[in-house]
Amino acid sequence: MKSLVRMASSFTLLSVLCFAQQPAERTIPARTIPVPTTVSPELQKIIAPAWSGSKTPVTLTSDEWKAMQKQRDEGAARALQAVKQAFHVSVQEEKIAGVRVYP
Repeated sequence: MKSLVRMASSFTLLSVLCFAQQPAERTIPARTIPVPTTVSPELQKIIAPAWSGSKTPVTLTSDEWKAMQKQRDEGAARALQAVKQAFHVSVQEEKIAGVRVYP
């Protein structure tokens, strides 16, 4: 019984210590990443240039982010609709073990 009490108190103490600590910040130094040799020469040409995108964090509110994502999803759905019509296929949502799938 004493060992069970000791184990429970140790677990409680460790839990408190884990949650009380602030996460450490990690810095990753700049480095050069080689272009994979396992992809086609065409893809190598596309991915070889350095990324020139923004390094600033996204400062959208949750509602702004959801609106932007909805707009992108609607655009993708329209594009896929054309592909489905061109190939004469249909996509239906089904559930397998409670998970939505699109066979």
